[in-house]
Amino acid sequence: MNGAFASDIPDFGSKEYENLLNVLRKGTCVFFGAGVSKLAGYCLWEELKVRIVDYFWDNKNKLLGANRTLFDLSLSKNLKNHTDTIEAFDYLYFLDKSLFYTGIKKIFYQDEMKSMSKVYQELNKLNNGKNFFITTNIDRGFEKYLGITKDQIAIFPSLNYMINDNYIFPSATIKIPVSI
Repeated sequence: MNGAFASDIPDFGSKEYENLLNVLRKGTCVFFGAGVSKLAGYCLWEELKVRIVDYFWDNKNKLLGANRTLFDLSLSKNLKNHTDTIEAFDYLYFLDKSLFYTGIKKIFYQDEMKSMSKVYQELNKLNNGKNFFITTNIDRGFEKYLGITKDQIAIFPSLNYMINDNYIFPSATIKIPVSI
């Protein structure tokens, strides 16, 4: 990703972060997005696109009829380089929904197995009841570390803002109140 994201979790225990942490502990709004998931070991959209195309390529023998013929090396390369990631996902989904779901689940499972909770531990240190957290995404590591169950989360395609305790999830809501 050409250095767009930090590769290491900062040492928030170091002297250079002391003032920042003092301000944050007094109460503020903490926003975190996909960079947190990336630091935990999950792939970003662009990486996911490449990995799901590779999954389709490795499993092209499972494609039926004309779809197997359509998915050739040229199409595979074009999808990997396509600038609109969502369009690439749509194309693969309509090519074979079952293969798409299986691939996405496998990729997320692989990421979950190699993920680490250090970044979530750092976020949790700020969870003193004075801070307000906003996130654009919920990954399995976030759910697992903070104890949010699947029954408590609903994903909506529209922008449904839900405030629950000190958390806002612009693209997801907590269905059951949670104390974190």
